[in-house]
Amino acid sequence: MYERDRSVVRPKWVLFKALLLFGAANLLFAFFVSEPAGLLIFRQARRFPPIWQPALTVQGRMGFQRFLTADIDLLFKSHTISSHPKTEDEYRVVLIGDSSTWGVILKPEDTLEARINAWQLHTCAGQRVVVYNLGYPFTSGVKDLLLMAEAIKYEPDLIIWPFTLLGFTAERQEIDIINRNPARARALVDHYHLPLLNAKVLSADTRPTFWQRTLIGQRRTLSLVVKLNLSRIASLAMGTDEIRDYAGRRKIYQQQAGEDLQFLEISPPAELSGYANLNYLQVAQEIAGATPVLYVNQPICIQPSKTGVRYNLHYPRWAYDQYRTALTAQAAENHLYYLDLWDLVPPTEFTNTVFHRTPAGEQMMAEVLAKHILAIACQQH
Repeated sequence: MYERDRSVVRPKWVLFKALLLFGAANLLFAFFVSEPAGLLIFRQARRFPPIWQPALTVQGRMGFQRFLTADIDLLFKSHTISSHPKTEDEYRVVLIGDSSTWGVILKPEDTLEARINAWQLHTCAGQRVVVYNLGYPFTSGVKDLLLMAEAIKYEPDLIIWPFTLLGFTAERQEIDIINRNPARARALVDHYHLPLLNAKVLSADTRPTFWQRTLIGQRRTLSLVVKLNLSRIASLAMGTDEIRDYAGRRKIYQQQAGEDLQFLEISPPAELSGYANLNYLQVAQEIAGATPVLYVNQPICIQPSKTGVRYNLHYPRWAYDQYRTALTAQAAENHLYYLDLWDLVPPTEFTNTVFHRTPAGEQMMAEVLAKHILAIACQQH
């Protein structure tokens, strides 16, 4: 009896079936997997988790480089704030900010969030104060507003926003996380008339297509999901998501500030409106709605200078004083909760930049914030 030789491979038939299966997988993915972030295994990160990937060091050795994804959905879905619903006995506080809020060169247990949570504070109404670290390592006002607009979905009772002058300058508004979230950036521009200089972001078609929802269209996001899952395993194995240590490093205060009067190539006299936009403060309140916002001019390192014309490598005295004066006036005029903590932390308690604090510096700032959290919470009840 004749039997077909099953060992014969028909390449065209195999290719056809492979294409058929691939097409079916794309269709199924587009219809049934609405959010690739749902494929994340770990959702308990205390701060936005970094992605680790192999890279050559300056010495030519194999090492690792670390970065944070610009995908806001993935950032929040991997964070503990999305892992459980808010309970009635929780007074939820979110920290929005830059690398100093995230805690660069600090272990998770040494950050502002961890310090305040360790005190197990309770409000006048008996609610547990729970702080969430939503800092993202780059100084940018628009970036902070993007994250704030997402954070408000998680029902915070209070938003704390530490910031600095650099974050309000035009050059800090065209960064990767803004460029990769055109729909969110466009929403800010349309609703709050924010000035964005990047015409490519403003002109981008933000409507998702069917193709973009398929496996092929989502391949970059899926790659990030895999990297986040693997990186979280690595962080758990190491016991930390920050392998750098401030100990033994040369402190920033040991560098002299210099005598240059310019700020971002602008010389005095100059109007603040020419190099910074403080309207972001009012936009933040509009985004927050009924949720109070505590605005914080965060501490900076005051470096030694021969003539005193600069506070540090970033800020000449004339520009920073002008900024602080305008902040105080705007806060008073709009009845904002505002703290000016610019000189709270001594120079010796900064690490590798004029913004990054040591654990002792975090403790000083956490103590001030804790008092104001309780004061604002009591006013709400």
